Amino acid sequence: MFMKKLAISVASLVIAMATFFAVGEASAATHKVSAGETLWRISHNNNVSVADLKKWNNLRNNIIYPNQVLKLKKTTVSKPKAKKTTTKKKTTNTVSKPKTSLASDIINSAQTVIGTKYKWGGTTRSGFDCSGFIHWAYNDAGKNITRTSTTGYFNRSYTINKSQLKEGDLVFFAGTYRAGISHMGIYAGNNKFIHASSSQGVTVTSLNNSYWSKHFHSFKRFY
Repeated sequence: MFMKKLAISVASLVIAMATFFAVGEASAATHKVSAGETLWRISHNNNVSVADLKKWNNLRNNIIYPNQVLKLKKTTVSKPKAKKTTTKKKTTNTVSKPKTSLASDIINSAQTVIGTKYKWGGTTRSGFDCSGFIHWAYNDAGKNITRTSTTGYFNRSYTINKSQLKEGDLVFFAGTYRAGISHMGIYAGNNKFIHASSSQGVTVTSLNNSYWSKHFHSFKRFY
């Protein structure tokens, strides 16, 4: 009989404690407004902001009333976890394009304007002079150089010998229509160069050409 009463007492105590904590937790999540209280005081006492109190309780302004019950924290509704779906990645056989060198890019750019007419001072596809052609081809290939004359480019480059010569290097000529450096082109390989000729426009010429071999000066490369 004693043990039965003890069991009932323990069960009652457990229920009472559970009820106490449940009520405590619920009361901690809300606040009943007393006369004279303000949103600022309630927020200060409960370590929350006025903005949050207004948002959680759908308040459009700071006016509250006695006995009004305010939420002191955001109520969250737990969403059911979505099942993870695994999608198989499609494997595609792609062939990556090989990276091209600046030299080949310069030659490719130069070749696209072969046949363009000669134009004194020209720097566009509508017409080139020899230095204007160099400026356009290098910049089109991604090598930014400023526009200057054949003499200017000669002074901004260093001399190389034929064993060091590569496609995209500079070829200079002297004494063509004036004394000193007077013409230039781009070495295209196979002992040929691409240049803007005053008689033929942009063209490919052999360095063995009788006229150009006589006026050849040097091979050079930009610093």
